[in-house]
Amino acid sequence: MRHSGYAALRVNEGGEKGGDYAVSRRHMASLPACMGEATSGNARVAGRMGSDGGLSMSKLVMVIDDSPTVRKIIEVSLRREGFDVVSYPDGVEALRAITTGQLNRLPDLLFLDIELPRMNGFEVARHLRSQSRWDQTAIVMISRRDGIIDRVKARLAGTQAYLTKPFTTQMVINVVATTLGLHASLS
Repeated sequence: MRHSGYAALRVNEGGEKGGDYAVSRRHMASLPACMGEATSGNARVAGRMGSDGGLSMSKLVMVIDDSPTVRKIIEVSLRREGFDVVSYPDGVEALRAITTGQLNRLPDLLFLDIELPRMNGFEVARHLRSQSRWDQTAIVMISRRDGIIDRVKARLAGTQAYLTKPFTTQMVINVVATTLGLHASLS
């Protein structure tokens, strides 16, 4: 299924984790090569090359989602827009990376799934919000759940936005632009 500059991507990761995502054709070109990468649970950090040949300092986005496909769609979409991206399959692994100093800076924005193994997204958000150094990090909750209760719980946990799966790459870009106040600079 293709429509208005988007290609449909059907994902079946077993159980209820499958879904349909609309990926812009511009971003779709990067997915096949990226989808074949090993996802051992270790974080992948992606930057972009600056005009001087070194990594440019751009906004850092962290993605915590147990779906490798969702992580990859968000990563590719945001890398193409010039963001640095780091991703983790669960909150415990992300918190371990944060506390052990594997990240040299805190993210500007965090995409956080509600349904995670070991520690759910609400717990991760509350834990991060309990530390003042995370006050400047925007949190966007992502979930298949679209009920008002989950949206209220997300807001009470300290999130700024809520994105329901399945989503399009343009929806990801729009929520980042809105949340970080970058309207003019993103496509």
